[in-house]
Amino acid sequence: HIVRNNVIHDCGQNGIVGHMGCAFSRIEHNHIYNIAVKHEFFGYEIAGIKFHACVDVMIADNNIHNCTLGLWMDWQSQGARVTRNIFHQNNRDMMIEVTHGPCLVDNNVMLSDYAIENFAQGSAIVHNYMAGHFRHLSVLDRATPYHFHHTTQVAGCAVVYGGDDRLINNIMTGVAKALDHGTDGYGVGGSLYDGFTVPEEYAMLLAAEGNTDEAKFYKVPQPVWIEGNAYAGFAEPFRAEKNALRADGAAASLREEDGAWILTITVPETVTSSALECVTTARLGAPRITEEPFENVDGTPVDFTVDILGGKREGSVIPGPFATLKPGEQEIVLWHNPVL
Repeated sequence: HIVRNNVIHDCGQNGIVGHMGCAFSRIEHNHIYNIAVKHEFFGYEIAGIKFHACVDVMIADNNIHNCTLGLWMDWQSQGARVTRNIFHQNNRDMMIEVTHGPCLVDNNVMLSDYAIENFAQGSAIVHNYMAGHFRHLSVLDRATPYHFHHTTQVAGCAVVYGGDDRLINNIMTGVAKALDHGTDGYGVGGSLYDGFTVPEEYAMLLAAEGNTDEAKFYKVPQPVWIEGNAYAGFAEPFRAEKNALRADGAAASLREEDGAWILTITVPETVTSSALECVTTARLGAPRITEEPFENVDGTPVDFTVDILGGKREGSVIPGPFATLKPGEQEIVLWHNPVL
């Protein structure tokens, strides 16, 4: 299925919704706004886009704003890719729930105070601009399905241990302090993952548990791969992050003029002069449970050299969704309304 070039607004519950029937679909260049903002309904199926089992779904180039939740991927989001979208003025921009990966979130602009709610494992969040805070929780009481690669055939079920994520080459400006809920998994930036391991620690801690059964996997936090992110505001790097940058003064806002959505973005020279390693499918590896690479539906590698506007990254790269930026303030035409 293809859902493309629609204007979807003022729906009481969902803008676009599906369960398994959405598998292998493309959701492209839709303008989705004012979804569930009147609170006529309450429950677990409310979002601008709400999918269960969005196996190998491409969600690209959409403008999603003023929703209670922008995008909600629930269960079996294996092979899903969220790329080149803009999220803004949502209560939450995105939620990834009880899935085991690979789920790829790349080259998006997320401007709401609450960026991502991650109750999953095995996601790669790379080359995004994210203004808000995060939440990450394990889910040890809901064993959910995973699939043979690029099919809907169930290969098994597993609980969500949390972690096994990749957070690489993003700009995170930390405009809002994380909600203070004690140990409820809230944080800003890579520091949200401070309780997880790096691969070397994970192997060592599992070995220290000895020749036991599956109980040790509940006790030892899964590893994460966090590198090359730029931080401002309340956002702080992961405790073991490589090549972390400070981007103090970074900011962004969005406005509409005659059907064009214009991003005003300010970045310091620490961002524009950085030289980071480009993300590749090979570099991201594969989630532990599914062992499926972060790749295209046809099994080919994802081309991470292409930015949110179709521009080309060459050689070393800068963080965020744009191949090039200049220091200071600049305006970028980011999106155009569908022509009806």
